[in-house]
Amino acid sequence: MKRIIFSILASCFSAFAFAQFSITGAKVVGVEQENIDSVFVIDDAAEAKLTYQDSEARTFNWYSYALGAEEETLLHTDVDVLSTEIPLVAEPSVGYHLVAEGMPDKWVWVFQYQAFPLSFQSIKVHDNLEDRCTSYQIELQWDALSLQYDTLQHNKVPFEVERMIRLTYDSTYYAEGSYLVKTVTDSIPLATDIVVASPLDVTTYLVEGDQFAIAFDQIQRIESDPVDVYAVETNLEASVRIREEATNEGDRDISSDKKLSGSAPLNIEILNHASPAAFFYEWCLSTDKEFNTCQIRSSEQDFRYTFETHGTYYLRIQTTNNSPSDLPAQNCLSEAV
Repeated sequence: MKRIIFSILASCFSAFAFAQFSITGAKVVGVEQENIDSVFVIDDAAEAKLTYQDSEARTFNWYSYALGAEEETLLHTDVDVLSTEIPLVAEPSVGYHLVAEGMPDKWVWVFQYQAFPLSFQSIKVHDNLEDRCTSYQIELQWDALSLQYDTLQHNKVPFEVERMIRLTYDSTYYAEGSYLVKTVTDSIPLATDIVVASPLDVTTYLVEGDQFAIAFDQIQRIESDPVDVYAVETNLEASVRIREEATNEGDRDISSDKKLSGSAPLNIEILNHASPAAFFYEWCLSTDKEFNTCQIRSSEQDFRYTFETHGTYYLRIQTTNNSPSDLPAQNCLSEAV
């Protein structure tokens, strides 16, 4: 099964020029492939024409061939011209072979999308994975014929055009003391299994596509049910609380969220900006950086304490989506020191 993260959506134009080939008279998406000169996907071949433009006059011979064929059919000949043009063959999937003296043979494949539509059947988000705290799996069921093509010089497994889909969801992120939500749209290859990062708040996943259906205004959509949230995140904001009556506290180093220092008594405040799924908090204040023992424990979301004794102290916060004794198999932990 394919596990997918990212990719890029192809572009579409009503008249598309690809290398030295172009198609007019139809909506067209050009797909760049390394093993053939040009691949086009069009909405309708009824009035479409395929053109080749050269820098010098030649005699051109156009041939057509089918997938897996060993022979080709002569379609048209143009003599001593710079530009040559043919109407497209009214077939769902056709290969074109252009031959002219003094230049390498050219190969083009054209698909009529109406014969290769994509339809979505179901979508389900699996959040019961062992790594649910970091990733979910989207199971997408769909139906579509493969966009396969070849050249007469290639006698092995046909090549295939990759379909792309749009995946849209709400992403929750931390910024300046609070959690915000933005809508994210990723362009990814069509696959049965898609792995996404675990969300920090409730969202749905909307799938649209493919890139050809989008370009031709034939877009297909399917949306998941809202997902449960397990992942948690911790963002700390630490400060020394200055006493108004103190005369020596203006010199304290309060520039770092990781290290607070000053003379006793040192009054600190650490705000725990936890993500929406956070439920249980456990602070441990220790003189041991391995936290084998805790001088102070607290289950409050934030931590406030006044140090009366000189020394070096370490503070750890563990944030989970459940109490440690409540459904431990579904616990997700975020830890900061």
